[in-house]
Formats: sequence, structure tokens, C-alpha cells
Amino acid sequence: MTPPNRINLITASADVGSVFPGKSRAPSALQSIGLINKLTTLGYEISIHDALPNEPVNWTESHIGPNAAYNEAVVVAVCQAVKSNVTSALACSPANTHVPFHLILGSECLICPAIMSALTHHMPMKRIGLLYVDVDCDLTYPNEPGSISNVVPFGLNSSSPANKRDHLGYLFNENYRVITSSAIDLDAAGRAAEALRWLEERVDCILVHLGVDVIDPNCFLWEMCLAGRR
Repeated sequence: MTPPNRINLITASADVGSVFPGKSRAPSALQSIGLINKLTTLGYEISIHDALPNEPVNWTESHIGPNAAYNEAVVVAVCQAVKSNVTSALACSPANTHVPFHLILGSECLICPAIMSALTHHMPMKRIGLLYVDVDCDLTYPNEPGSISNVVPFGLNSSSPANKRDHLGYLFNENYRVITSSAIDLDAAGRAAEALRWLEERVDCILVHLGVDVIDPNCFLWEMCLAGRR
């Protein structure tokens, strides 16, 4: 079994699918304030992997393509690279053992499907759950049903213009378990426990996606704009 104090840290410095530049700086920013040193001081053994080893994939001005994605071809290439490197990191442990703790310092929400794909292929007999902590649902409607009970949007801000009315209607009509930011304001610990119970009854492993805009969407959106202009 994998030692509980082992962390596989993967960086993915990409800025290709964003409206504003700056997200690709997130992994280096977190490392520059001593993230790795702090983890090793706490007794964790860190293995570092780079999902994009050649160079960060930088932002370029572009228009939304026919599939509602910026720079779609480059985005697909980035996701393939992330999936490949997460798969390689997972391959260090057999599929029948505990999965090592993976800390993926990403930049864009769009790499989440690549990570889910790597986990699913590594553990084909396991059901992977997703706790999607973000201010909006980043929703593109699934082409096939059946992927509902393993996803919990957590912290969704229903008043944010990023969450379109038809997206919220879709989540409601398809019986997604959604925990909104207003519910978290009233009882954060209780709602977190509720989300975990919901997933633990249905899945074997849980991937937590954390978008920092859930903390303050206005603040972090502005910071991304500033970072891109420095």
C-alpha cells in the first residue's frame, strides 16, 4: 500500500482557454511562497512532475470556436498532456492499491476532465467522484446521461452572471446535487459533510477541484487581469 505521507505534485502551467491571461502563473506562484518546503517540513515525501515540461502554454487572444471553446486545438493538446502525465504518476502504484495523494497545481478549470479521465482509466473498476468547488459550473451539457450521481457542484454562486439560467435549469432538471454559496455561508462545515456523505455513498474515490474564484470571484478575476498585464 502507498505510504500515507507520499504526495505526487503535478504542475500544469497553461493559459490557453481563458478570457483573461495570468492563470499560467499560479503553479510557480504557489511554489514561490514555499509550498513544497512547508509540506516536507510536515513530513510529506514529495515527487514533482510537470505536465507541460517544455514551457508554459501562454495566453493568446482568440475567439470562441464552434464548440464554445477558446483555442480549442491547443486546449485539447494541453488536456492530452495533462492526462498523459497524471497517468504516468498513477502508474507508480498498482491499480489495486491505494492511490497516492495527488496535488495538481493547475491553472485552468478545463484540465479537470483530463485528470478525471486519467483516474478512470487507472481504476476502471472504481467509480470516481468529483467535488467541484467553484463559483460557476463551467457547464457544457454532457452528450450522454449517467454522469450525475458522481458530481457535486459545491459553492456555486447562483447570482453570478457566469451561471446562465439554462445551466441552472439543467442542473435542477437532471437532479444534480448542488450546494450553493449561500448555503455554505450559513453552515460551511455542515454542507461540506453533506457533500462528502452524498459522494461516499456512491463512489470509491473523490477528486476535489478547487477554483480560487469560489473565495471571491470579483477579487480573483481582477487579480488575473492584473497578472496578465504586468
